Amino acid sequence: MLSMYPACFFNENDGYSVVFPDLNWLATQGDTFEEAMEMAVECLAGYLHTCQMDGDTVPKPSELSDIHPEEVAKELDPEVPLGESFVNMVSVDVALYAKEHFEKSVKKTLTIPAWLNKAALEQNINFSLVLINGKTIETYITKSVNFRKKEERKIAFDVYYDLNKQKNEEPLAFAIRMGWEMYFYRMMVIDYLICNRDRYGANIEILVDQNEKARPAPIFDNGCSLLFSCYGNLKSIEKFDVMEDRAVNNFIGSRSLEYNLQLIPKRKKLFKGYLKESDKDVLLEGVESILPFQHTEKIWNMLWKRWKYFAQICN
Repeated sequence: MLSMYPACFFNENDGYSVVFPDLNWLATQGDTFEEAMEMAVECLAGYLHTCQMDGDTVPKPSELSDIHPEEVAKELDPEVPLGESFVNMVSVDVALYAKEHFEKSVKKTLTIPAWLNKAALEQNINFSLVLINGKTIETYITKSVNFRKKEERKIAFDVYYDLNKQKNEEPLAFAIRMGWEMYFYRMMVIDYLICNRDRYGANIEILVDQNEKARPAPIFDNGCSLLFSCYGNLKSIEKFDVMEDRAVNNFIGSRSLEYNLQLIPKRKKLFKGYLKESDKDVLLEGVESILPFQHTEKIWNMLWKRWKYFAQICN
């Protein structure tokens, strides 16, 4: 059975952004229209499949004529001028797509030297070689410490906010009332520095103990950051504008990372020190053995230029 939802397509400098207004501003993108449509189908299928698996209610799709790109763009970021945009229906057979992409598994065995496996485990790094479209791609998975205490349970920030907010209280005002302003101000800065485009409500977690005392969990899930939209393509990396204020899916503040910096009080001391050019080697240690030189240089270029801009407007 086909599921169909209207999506807004926005033609940007580095490709197309796609937004589903009916699905909590679900968003994706692609370098070309064809790629954006393919990503939209995958994104829609993943969202609806997850809702079905979790037993969540799926919103009804709007009529195509009721969706207006200019209104969606204004909601996303009123400061960014609207370029070429249009609405298109995206359809997918969720059950069939899930069977072919989400539920299908193939067992493959990979043999690596014992010393290499031991060294990786000592550094809390798991890695493997994956075959994708006939290409061998080396993938890395990092493991961090479990910051949740034994008696704590986790809850998504948007859910915790809905349960505990006061009348007409905005998410940032709620966070400040809870005494978490420094955490969220720092999160805004970090998300700006790495150009994190996906900080929706469930990408912020609250840890609650048995006495209902709550605290924010360490920032996590930064997959849609840095140069992720380039997918390792060196030509795309070369053209990537590290200072462009791209549309983001934020639960707190606006849908502009740059604008969110203005929500931070001036001269607020958020960090113990300042980013220095000498920090480059520390931050990118080991990365040069994984990514091409052009890629790592662009990452540092982004961090350094954005840090200087943040220091200029916030001090």
